[in-house]
Amino acid sequence: MDTRTMRLRNRLGAALAGVVAVTLISAAAPAHSAAPAPAISAVSPTAVPDAPTGLVQAEWKRRGKTYRTNVSWAVVEQPAGQQPLTYAAEVERDGEIILELELQNAAIILRKLIKGQTYTLRVYAVNGDGRSGAAEIVLQVPGRIPPDGGDGYDPGELAGPRPKITAVTPKQGVAGSFVRITGQNFENLRYVRFGGRLAGFFMDSTGTLVVTAPRGANSEQISGTVNIEVATSGGVAKAKDAFTYIARSSRSVMKYGGR
Repeated sequence: MDTRTMRLRNRLGAALAGVVAVTLISAAAPAHSAAPAPAISAVSPTAVPDAPTGLVQAEWKRRGKTYRTNVSWAVVEQPAGQQPLTYAAEVERDGEIILELELQNAAIILRKLIKGQTYTLRVYAVNGDGRSGAAEIVLQVPGRIPPDGGDGYDPGELAGPRPKITAVTPKQGVAGSFVRITGQNFENLRYVRFGGRLAGFFMDSTGTLVVTAPRGANSEQISGTVNIEVATSGGVAKAKDAFTYIARSSRSVMKYGGR
């Protein structure tokens, strides 16, 4: 075989080897792509809030034959985008639940506690996705149990007296305005409503209830005069025709402090 013929055969063999290699790689590719790695499904974290922590009891205060105290706890933080959070509390005495409350603030005031008795307070964080586990504190009231066992006291009095609204300032404004509500017994606040709409609120340093006049759903324009309700664990106070909504274009939103 001459040299020219050998060169042609070598070139042909190399070309065929390349074709075979490409064919093998191309044939293997579909088999590889036909069996993709299984997708790892992300496990969504639970949206139920964490249990309250850091329950602290204030000192006992005697009121006649009974005692009062208040218990506070650390505010449970909510991740962005989750449901608004409230608290639920229950008080147990002698194995019986004698009081159940819904609270907006991270504190509760308990009255008419019978001396010598032992109470257990349990607090839960609650949002639209569920209720947390309980945070618990045992309250041992000073003194000896009265001869009658204290049965003459209504457990409902633990929640405090009924609230009362004495003034609303200003009496008119646009949605989003700060409204100051003065009155009595604004302890263990549950909610504030303007004409049936829930309103955000806080207590300022003077003990005045400051409320944000709620907006309508989906930016709905609210007009007219509405009633105001302030609910605490002791009951509901109502002020009829207490606030009038005015058009936003006629007056700017009033800031807290009237500025």
